[in-house]
Amino acid sequence: MKALDEITEVLHAVNSAWQNPDEKPIGKRIRKYFAKDAVIVGPSLERVARGRKAVTESYDAFVRGARILHAALGAPEIDIGRDVAVATLEWEMTYEFQESETTERGHDVYVLRRQRGRWLIWWRQIVAFPGS
Repeated sequence: MKALDEITEVLHAVNSAWQNPDEKPIGKRIRKYFAKDAVIVGPSLERVARGRKAVTESYDAFVRGARILHAALGAPEIDIGRDVAVATLEWEMTYEFQESETTERGHDVYVLRRQRGRWLIWWRQIVAFPGS
């Protein structure tokens, strides 16, 4: 499989998991797609989660706390340089959190690296567009 296809598959698997939660915790299903030292970065560059366990648990926490009413993801744009890749994708989501409905639009930035022949998400930044 080509690198572009492998990376697209990783992003699809992770994003499908939180959009289609089931009885198995999402963190367990997506764990294999994250590097051991993965990081999630918030919109103002604060480090929200460090390490595979904390990162995947943050997905579980989101799904436990929010009810997703609508989610649409754009196709990822992917740039590959040997064993590192950067992927960006736009998104729009409406969710209910603590009885309040919110609609946001933004984009995610993913940095992936190839380790032992597999592409893993190492760094992700979540950016909501102003006013969304």
